[in-house]
Amino acid sequence: MNLNLKSKKTVDKVKVSILAVTGTNCEWDTMDVFSENGAEVSINLFRNKDRKDIDNSIDKLADSIRNSQIFAIPGGFYG
Repeated sequence: MNLNLKSKKTVDKVKVSILAVTGTNCEWDTMDVFSENGAEVSINLFRNKDRKDIDNSIDKLADSIRNSQIFAIPGGFYG
C-alpha cells in the first residue's frame, strides 16, 4: 500500500497549536523545539474555572487548530 500523506497546500511558515491543560507539562519545551525549527507557535491555555471559561477556551482552541498545520498535545507526568 502506497499512501501519499503530503499535503498539496504549501505554506511559508508552519503554524503549530499547542494545548496547555491541567495535567500537561512541557508546553514551553515543545514550543521551543518547534520555534527553533522555523514554526510559528501558539500555546493555548484551556481554562476551566467556570462554564464561561470553558466555552471561551473551546472557541479559542478551535480557531487556533483551524489556522494551524500541527496540533500538539505535550506530555504529562505519570505516577
